[in-house]
Order: sequence, then structure tokens, then C-alpha cells
Amino acid sequence: MREVLQWVLMQCATWARQPVRVHVDGQRVQAPPLSERTVLVQPLPSIFSDLSLFHPRPEPMLYVSPTAARVPYPRPIDAQAFQSVWQRSVSRVITQCALVDDSLPRVLERVLAIINREWAGFGMTMTPDGPVVPLPLYLRVQVAWSLAAQSQQARLVYGDFSGIQSYVFARSRLGVSAVAKTLRARSARISLMALGVPWAESVQITQTGLLVLSAVGGGFTLLLPPTASLAIRQAEINAWLHEVTHAQMVLHTAEMPITADQFFGNYMAALSALHAQVAESKRQPLASYLFHDATTGDDPWVWRSTAALQSRCVRCESYPPLPGLDLCHWCALDERLGGELPRMRWIQLRDDMTGMVPMGNHWSLALNANRPPGSQQAVYALNDTADPVEPTVWMNLALPIATTDCPHCQTVQAPDPVRAGQPYTFACLAALDAPADPRLGYLKVDVDHLGLLMTVGLVPDTTMATDIYRVLRLQDTLDRFFTEGVRQLMQETRTLYTVFSGGDDLYVIGGARQIAAFSLTLAERFADYTGYHPDVTLSAGLVFVEPHVSIAIATEAVERALHRAKNVPSAERVAAGIVTGRNQVTIGTTTVGWTRYRRLWEEAQEVARLLDHRWLSHSGLYRLLQAAQFALQRPAAENAASWFPRATYEMHRHYMGEEQQPVRTWLAPYLQPDNPDLLARLALFPLLVSLARIRSQSDPTYPVQGGD
Repeated sequence: MREVLQWVLMQCATWARQPVRVHVDGQRVQAPPLSERTVLVQPLPSIFSDLSLFHPRPEPMLYVSPTAARVPYPRPIDAQAFQSVWQRSVSRVITQCALVDDSLPRVLERVLAIINREWAGFGMTMTPDGPVVPLPLYLRVQVAWSLAAQSQQARLVYGDFSGIQSYVFARSRLGVSAVAKTLRARSARISLMALGVPWAESVQITQTGLLVLSAVGGGFTLLLPPTASLAIRQAEINAWLHEVTHAQMVLHTAEMPITADQFFGNYMAALSALHAQVAESKRQPLASYLFHDATTGDDPWVWRSTAALQSRCVRCESYPPLPGLDLCHWCALDERLGGELPRMRWIQLRDDMTGMVPMGNHWSLALNANRPPGSQQAVYALNDTADPVEPTVWMNLALPIATTDCPHCQTVQAPDPVRAGQPYTFACLAALDAPADPRLGYLKVDVDHLGLLMTVGLVPDTTMATDIYRVLRLQDTLDRFFTEGVRQLMQETRTLYTVFSGGDDLYVIGGARQIAAFSLTLAERFADYTGYHPDVTLSAGLVFVEPHVSIAIATEAVERALHRAKNVPSAERVAAGIVTGRNQVTIGTTTVGWTRYRRLWEEAQEVARLLDHRWLSHSGLYRLLQAAQFALQRPAAENAASWFPRATYEMHRHYMGEEQQPVRTWLAPYLQPDNPDLLARLALFPLLVSLARIRSQSDPTYPVQGGD
């Protein structure tokens, strides 16, 4: 490991063109730059500029801002300013490295963490025309291979957790107010386990987490020495998962030996083979993972006594409750974890079971608000908050926390009100968003064609072994948007509830109005993040429900909406000759493109303004809705003929006063026979009414006088 540290310092010194030094156990270690080697530090092109699927690569080339380490939005580059920023970053790296004094494994981790923070926006090439690789990623991959390889061979491991959604939403029908913290805790537990399982294996071998290549969503990739394996650990974890997740989750893994040429030059092919093995593994019966070396008589789920059946946890209904509580050990731990998440700033790996997130029978993760004492601890700082710099993991654990006692709870005199500093319940979020008409919004988002982007969209380049760098960089870049990028967007409202956010997807719950607006902002910021790449798009499902509807039912509805957005083309796409879905949003059962949704949302704001000023009545809007629906039920050639008489009568009967001029202005495009967009507007009129109801502050039950 000392040779690896020396090599890392030498690379940094060569890029900086000056010596770099650290201290290992109080002893100074210094590396000079290599004078005979030509290494060019260059602006780092956006990874999306290197993608091409259905369209040519976008022009002009966009670059990662060298000062945007947290969320790398691409921008045009100023070459002169770039050199100035580079020199300042070199000075910071040299200064921070000189202050590092720790054990050898910790020094190596901390140096790489410093480089990852300061040089994330810089790239390197070996030749002027060669491909550009991010400096931190280049070092991370090279270090992982150096620590794992023996005789130019290592073992590549891919792991993936199945049954995540069943576990997260299990028993959610018991009521939204009772499961809010548990829901978030279970989702966070999965993300933490996907990080902790490979981390523990890496620490056992190297005393560092540097063998972990990626840990995003519910999966991970890990590089091990050729003689090591995760198989024994997998069996232990699955036996433990059977208990803690109530037999709903299983860890699937696949392994293969890999040579240096395969690892650096054809990484995606190796990873695809492992993905196929895991997919086949997921089709095996669950019992094959649980009872391969035991009998069902050892299974804690086999209840034999009447007494046991009479007393079960009220949350999972699977295990006996703890003395004096209604919850079993695991559900009580979930509730405690949900309460601790807002204060979590550090994640510590422990070789015992005392942490809040156990992982089998030998390891656990402890969550802390402050850095755990002791320099030898294996720790990660959450979202790069440490100073001095420490290894970082990115997670979006946003929870809507009440800054004062919840006014909704006070109004309804809730028996267990939300106090200042506690997470809001879902019922509170709905009521605070729209007291007159409280509803919840469920939003699920997924990146389109990710598999194709990974396997086909990343253009191979034979001038340098960059295949692994492109794959890992695309994974990291997408994950950074759905963790830190989304977390920053959610800070603008602070009333959205993250179920999961990371990898390439997102699931958020909140007040209907907040969710509807957030979905648009998210899609527009993602387009900016990709440089408006036509091949890298989002699809989303969005549903609005009453607060009392169970999360399980709402989740099924939003899953159907997302599936429709990905597979059923909207009317606009059909008119344009596009017969596939994607790059669109399904709201309930209506699918529209993102641009059309933006126009609908802005029009809904105008309709809501008319309703709030009482220029337009709710009953009048409902009559217009009936007219639109009646017209759409007629043959296509008769749509306009059916709509115009009823809509014109409604306007002349109720909206000819001077103060109602805004209503006539809004209706004008709907009353133009030559409007080419008329039928599309009529088809979306029900959705417009629904969005206007969400945006309106007035009570839809308010009695409005008006004629028939």
C-alpha cells in the first residue's frame, strides 16, 4: 500500500508540477513530479457530450465547470479562466495534503478525498488528441486495481438487492401518518446496505473502502483479489435479510475473474455478463436462498404456538413485540432510524452489531451527527460536509422537518401533534400545501434508455483504455444529480418527502401543488444537467390522491403512470410520427410531453387566478369541462361543432361583464375555429381543470350563484 500511496503522490506532483507531501504516522512522505512524462491537464468535457444513441453527439462541446464539484452542470469553458482556477486548486491541494498525518490506509483515503473535492472538474490526457479522463476517477480506478490485482488478475463482483419495493412499502396500508418515519428509514437502510456490504468487504482486505467501484441505488460493484469471494458473506447476509426485512429482500451477487485488459479495455462487457447472471439468479425461488443449508423448522417465521399468534408487532405483523411496546425489535429500530436521519452527518463502519444499521452478524453502520472519535475509524462524511476533507458518500435523505409546531395538527387537535424539529406526517404536508383541498402528490422518475446508454451510447475509443472510466463516470454523474442535485432542489421548498433518490431514479411524496411544480423544475434542471442532450431524457409518473389513501395503493398507481409514460406515446408524439413513449410525464392516466406540461401548468395558474378572484366560478369551469368531454365523445369530425355552441353560450351567458375580461381572454383560443391546437387543448381540458384545482387557493365547494 505504501507503493500505491507513493504512486498517487507522484501523479499529483506531476499534474501540479511541484512536490506533494503528506505524513504517515508522523513520518514525512514526499513525491517529486516526473519530468520525463508528458501529462496534460485539460478542461473536462461533460460525459453527456460523449454519448450518442439516436442522435449525433451534441454541439458545441460543453464542459464540467472546474468550480462545480458538488453538482457538475456543463457549461462552455473559458480557457484563460480555466488555467487560473487550476493554479488556485493546485495550491489548495498542496496545502491540504501537507496537513494530513494519519495511518497509511487513512492517508491514502484522505488524499484521494482531497483530490476528489478539489479536482473533480479537471481532466487529464496522455496525448494532445487523447480522450480526457477526470483526475479523481483515474486515480480511484488505478488504486483499486493496484490493491486488488495479483499477477494481473482480480475478481469483479456485482451485487443487487431484490424485493426493495415490497420491503419499503410493506404494511403501509396501516395509515400514512403512522408510517412516515418507517418508510424513510427502510429506504435509507437499503441505500446504506448497498454501501456498507462492499465497504465492509473492502475494509477487511485493505483497511480502506477503495475496492468499491460504485454503490448506487440498490446495487454495487466491487473489485477483489482473485482468491477472495463474496459468496460466504452473501449467504450470511441473506439469512439475516430474511429476518430483518420480513423475508422480502434478497442479495444477489455474481462474480468473475478479470484481467487487466478486460478491466480497463472492456469493462462494460464484463459488467453486462454479471448483470445477466444476477438477472437469472433473481428468477430462482426465494427458498433456494433461505433454506439451502437449513430446514423450515429453523425459520422464525414458522409460528407454532397460539400465544405467539395472539401477540404480533402492529407494524409488520410478523414478529412478537418488545416488552411494553407495540413494535417488534426491527420495526422499533426503523422508527428510531427515521428519527435520526435528519441529524446524520457521518457514517461509521463497525465490526460489531452496535450500529443502527446491522449488516449480517458481524458488521454494522453507525450514524452520527459528529465525527466519531479515533483516527483509525472507517468513516464517510455525508455529502462532502467534512472539514478537513474526508472520504465522502452522496445521499439524499431529505425529510420535511417542522420549524415550529405544526399548525395543521393544532387546528385538528391531533392526538400526537408534530412538534418543532420533528418530521411532518403526510397528512400535514397535504393540509399545509392546500388547506381548502388537501391532496398528496406522488412522483416517480426514471432515466430513459439507461441500459442502451451504458452499452451502446458510450462510444468506444481505442487510443486509451477508457471504457471503465466512461461507464463509472456516467453512473457517478447520474447518481450525483439524483442525490446532491435533487437534494439542493428540494431545499427550496423543504416540504417534500424522499422515499428514494439515487442512481437513475427518484420517488418523492409531498403536497399536490408542491409535487406538480417540483416535477417540472426537476425535468428542466435535468435537461440543463445533460446539456439538453436529446438522447438523455426523463420519464415520470405523477398521481394526486386524498391523504387517507394508503401508500401501497398510491405507489401502484404511480408505477402504472410511469410505465405508461415510458411505453405509450402521447398524442403529440403520435402526431409527430413517433410511436414510442419516453421523455414525457403521465399525470394520472393522461400522458403529455414536458413542454406541453409546462404550458398546461402556466395556463392552470391563470385559471386558478380567475377562480381565486371569483371572476370564474367553479361551477362554470365544471360546465366547460362537461362541454369539452361531450365534444370529445363525438366523432372526430364533429368535435369542434359540438364544442363551440356550448362554450360560446357559457361565455355570453356568464362572462360578458367588464370585470370578467380576463375570463374572455383566457377562453379566446378555445373559441377560434382556425386554431390548429384546439383539439389538443380540448383533449387536455380535464387535466387542465385538475391542475387548476391544485393551484387554486379557493375552496371548490364554495357555493357560486349562476344560471344553468
